Order: sequence, then structure tokens, then C-alpha cells
Amino acid sequence: MKTRMTKPEIRMNDEARMTSGGRSLVIRHSSFGIDSSFWFRHSSFARTRAFTLIEVLAALMLIAIALPAVMQAVTVSTSAGAVARRRTEAAGLAESKLAEIVATDQWQSVATLSGDFGTDWPDYKWQATIGPWSGDTTSTSLQQIDLRVTWLSRGREDSLTVSTLAYDRSSLGQ
Repeated sequence: MKTRMTKPEIRMNDEARMTSGGRSLVIRHSSFGIDSSFWFRHSSFARTRAFTLIEVLAALMLIAIALPAVMQAVTVSTSAGAVARRRTEAAGLAESKLAEIVATDQWQSVATLSGDFGTDWPDYKWQATIGPWSGDTTSTSLQQIDLRVTWLSRGREDSLTVSTLAYDRSSLGQ
């Protein structure tokens, strides 16, 4: 059976050791009573580790320098994401409209077409120009169709152009 020690016995000219939760306290005694010198090993009475004022100020200074740079990086990346999203939307709209113009043979009737993308995409406008392809060395009369999509981005007009080549099958005698 374990005996519980409530108060340590202190004898003259001896050492008393108290152990509590893995920590030990050593008290030295002299013949005249308890000596005024105590040695603490791993004791909760020992000096507690904490940050000094200089360390706290240095950390705050580092945060004050780094935080604006981090916030600027977040702003730039958010802005770049918005620009990329708008360009991706414009590219999809341009490809779709260009395919529609070619499939419906609208490119054969006029040299310039323009319009918007309706209520679904009110910020985007388009303009198509049709002309002979400068690199045509055949007798097929290849036509170049350039479709330019424009939109406002951060107060200025931005644009994206897609192109394709087409020829009139009826002019070939087929």
C-alpha cells in the first residue's frame, strides 16, 4: 500500500526532496534551521519563459512591414483573376459568335458585322471584319474573318480577337 506524504520530514544537516508531478524541489538544511538558499530544478517556481518587450516589438515591426506587402499581393492576384475570368468569357463568346457567323454564311453578305451578346452578356460587344486573306496563293478566294470582342475593364476598353479562314463553296462550282 502506498503511503501519502503530506508534509516532508526535515532533519538537521540533511536534504529534503519533494517530488510532485515529475518536478523535484531540493531544500538544503543547516544545523541552525532551514538555510535561505533554495535550489529549484524543473519547478513551477522557476523563472517562467516569456517574450521580452524587445521581442514583441520586433515581431510587431516585422508584421507591420510584411502585412502591406502580403495585402498588395492578394489585391494583385485578385485583380489578375478577374482579368483572366473576363478574357476567358470573351474568348468563349468570340468563338461561339465566329462559329455562328461561319455556319449561317453571314460573312458572305457584308464586309463588317457588329452587335452585342444580349442580356446574358451585357458588358461585351463584338465586331467582325471580313476581307480577302493576304496569304492566299490559290484560286479559292479564301476570306479571313476577324471577330473582335470588346469590354470595359477597370475604366478602359479591353479586347480580344479571334480569326478564321472561310471560302464560298458556291464559287468553286460544287
